[in-house]
Amino acid sequence: MIAVLALAMALLAQSTGLQTFAGSWTAELKGEPLARLDLTFANGESQGQLALAGMHVDANGNVDAVIPDAGHTAPIFDVALRDGVLTFSARDEDDTDRTPTGSRCVSPTGA
Repeated sequence: MIAVLALAMALLAQSTGLQTFAGSWTAELKGEPLARLDLTFANGESQGQLALAGMHVDANGNVDAVIPDAGHTAPIFDVALRDGVLTFSARDEDDTDRTPTGSRCVSPTGA
């Protein structure tokens, strides 16, 4: 699922600063929003949230359907840029598990 979000971020320019990631990024599956990352920067601080829809996973482990009303939104924290990869963490809906996540910033041509 997060790999889908990484594909959306592949539309970014080659700049590697955290500011490059500012904005809203949506990953879709079959036209339905699966994940949305909202990220802002002010006074050197990052703020954001990650919204994840519910999903159905088939017998092969592939996400094959979005369940819109079954998801949750969580604030993100530990935002950093490491070797061109935006990393951050979020908590699951019951606030017990920390989920580290990352997305690579690449140019539209893959350079």
